[in-house]
Amino acid sequence: MFEQTVHGNENNEIIADLKVDSEFDVRLRAPNPGELETAYKTFLHDLRSRDIMVKSLAASAVDQNPPLFAETALLTLSKDPVVSAESIEGLMRLATPAARARLFEMASTRSSDDDGQPAIQALGEIGNPQDCQAMLAIASEKKNYTQAEAYIMAGRICKENAIPTLTGLVGANDSQLLLGIAGGLANTSSHLAVPPLIGMLLDPDRNARQAAADALATLTRRTSNHEVGDEDSAKQSYVEWSGWWSVNSTTAPIYSSDQCSAVQPLS
Repeated sequence: MFEQTVHGNENNEIIADLKVDSEFDVRLRAPNPGELETAYKTFLHDLRSRDIMVKSLAASAVDQNPPLFAETALLTLSKDPVVSAESIEGLMRLATPAARARLFEMASTRSSDDDGQPAIQALGEIGNPQDCQAMLAIASEKKNYTQAEAYIMAGRICKENAIPTLTGLVGANDSQLLLGIAGGLANTSSHLAVPPLIGMLLDPDRNARQAAADALATLTRRTSNHEVGDEDSAKQSYVEWSGWWSVNSTTAPIYSSDQCSAVQPLS
């Protein structure tokens, strides 16, 4: 359906509103033997091009849905210092042991943050529990935003296994680190994450308190009737949360960050 409306506004300017609805069928089928390899032949060839633009465009095409036979090409691309970042999305979607190992190399302290942060995010998206200790190790060695990002993703990968490490860092004198701790605790989707987050409501850092309040809302779909912007109000929020949790800790449902539902006030 095609629909176009043309009208004038108060300044006599012509405004055109265009609405297009299209319907079409898409047929999905398994490829015939060798068909997929043939379709990807040009892309894999262009990944070896000396032309950076050609190589980048080929990487974008392969990254969308990389077949297993593209693994070697993506691993090779990831070692090209000029376009290594172009391989990260494809390695994430492959998520093979070799792909994950290469992402950890890119995320390690020997890599620049330009590749390290996207690689950490990719590993978090994969979310393989076998990567828990390796991600916690990277987080302990990194600094600033990259460290915070690593702890956020450690919560996603490790779930409850990350809680002892994250809880041990509550109270650190590092605002950015505390944001990562709160995000990591939220990503664990665990009842055990709630008490340390309630404790963070008393942190002297305003941003850390707000991150904790946001994390509590993520986990419980509840919010305090008191703001946490100033310390006096934050203390009231802490008291309210502590009282609510003491009553509801065994029955309150816990949510993950990808579950959407309305946030209700504590009662």
